[in-house]
Amino acid sequence: MKLALLIHGHLRSYEKVYPSFKKNILDFLKKHYEVDIFMHTWHLEEFKTRTWHNGYKGKDKHVDYKKIIELYNPKRLIIEKQNIENPRKTLFNGTPVESYRCMWYSMYQACQLKID
Repeated sequence: MKLALLIHGHLRSYEKVYPSFKKNILDFLKKHYEVDIFMHTWHLEEFKTRTWHNGYKGKDKHVDYKKIIELYNPKRLIIEKQNIENPRKTLFNGTPVESYRCMWYSMYQACQLKID
């Protein structure tokens, strides 16, 4: 049986967590399914505006296309430039409204990759 594993959004610590991801998720799933990974992410590892975590350190670190392919071997991958046009329009907690739009957009794009 085939299983589509969707990964979306900012990849943040994708290199650091890969060994644990492989051991605890991917290897287990591959024992039971034929797993295809579909990924949509943004060109930067971290979100540059306020978010629920304090991950952004003030440096723009670009995702490494070759490293993503080497580690995760996605069947399909899209990396897009994220544009936050109005970071001052925020919710009650200071998070830009557009960040939620971007989150849902990335989730949608990952899902579309498995369909196309």
